[in-house]
Amino acid sequence: MYETNKTATAAARGSAIAGPRGVNRTVTAPIETTGAEAGAQPEAVLSGVKKSQIEGRSLTQIAWMRFKRDKVAMAGGVVVVLLVLMAVFSKPIQWIFDLDPNKFNQDLIDPRCSPPRAAGEA
Repeated sequence: MYETNKTATAAARGSAIAGPRGVNRTVTAPIETTGAEAGAQPEAVLSGVKKSQIEGRSLTQIAWMRFKRDKVAMAGGVVVVLLVLMAVFSKPIQWIFDLDPNKFNQDLIDPRCSPPRAAGEA
C-alpha cells in the first residue's frame, strides 16, 4: 500500500516514476483549459481546403469500395449472381435446350455397371 501511495503522489506532481522493469517514465496531470480553447476546432483542420475536395461517404459507399478491391470477393459475387440468374431463368433454359427434369432415362443406364448381386439373387 505504501508503494501505491508513493506512485500516486509522484504522478500528481508530474515527476518520474519507476515503470515496469525499472524503466522511468514521466507522468503529468492533464492541462486544464476553459473557454473557447477547451472546445474542439474541426474547421481549423480544413483551412485552405476547397469544399469540392471534401466528400463524405456513406457506409454503403465504403463497403462497396472495399468489396471492389477484393478480387476473390468479386469472383465469388460473380458466381453467386450467375447461380441466381440460372435459377430465375431455369424454365426458359429448359425450353431452349429441350430438357425435362422429371424424365426417367432408363435407356441411359448401362446394365454392366449395376451393383453386384449375390450368387442366388436374380
